[in-house]
Amino acid sequence: MGGRFFNSAAVWRNQTPMTRTSAAFQRMIELSSSGSWRKRARVSRATLWWMLGGYRDYWDVDWGRVARVVFVCSGNVCRSPYAEYRASLLGVDSTSFGLHATSGLRVDDTALAIAARRGVNMETALTRRAEDVAFDPADLLIAMTPAYASAVRNISREVGSQVTLLGLWGGLHIPYLPDPFGASPEVFERCYGFIDIALEDVCHRMKMSRLQAS
Repeated sequence: MGGRFFNSAAVWRNQTPMTRTSAAFQRMIELSSSGSWRKRARVSRATLWWMLGGYRDYWDVDWGRVARVVFVCSGNVCRSPYAEYRASLLGVDSTSFGLHATSGLRVDDTALAIAARRGVNMETALTRRAEDVAFDPADLLIAMTPAYASAVRNISREVGSQVTLLGLWGGLHIPYLPDPFGASPEVFERCYGFIDIALEDVCHRMKMSRLQAS
């Protein structure tokens, strides 16, 4: 599985800007096929802004500085805990929190079931807020949407950590990863599939940076 994702990322880097834009547009259509009109509008707006050159600063990651990945979403019940546990399975130190979370709750039942189907056991996962996380300059804060990335800029500035968008990696180039909360299992599967692809790339970059430094 990993090799396929790495090859996909390599192919993407070698594609022309027109081909990349076309692929991003297809992802936008796929992600916009479900959810409220507000959610579809956010996906479309973020993808179009990326096509026009937005969010490029989130590509500027010094992988040699990254010791831990910290995933950020809204409630810490669907996307970010799955990313945390998947990254841990890939051998990377990780944690997560929600900008609007209540501490100490179990994650969403559908999230638990779909994650288990994909080989990720989140039974021990409990929600966290930003106040529950001890941040470090070696953290890479990985947000699920541009709004969340902007919201954690203050943390980044105070601590000296870096910020990026998960959906920009692994050849996806989808800056807005919609929240599957309350949606069908199929929507969860699609969301978690995108997260897996992006994480293969992120974790690979971290590991390669460590090898080069040793």
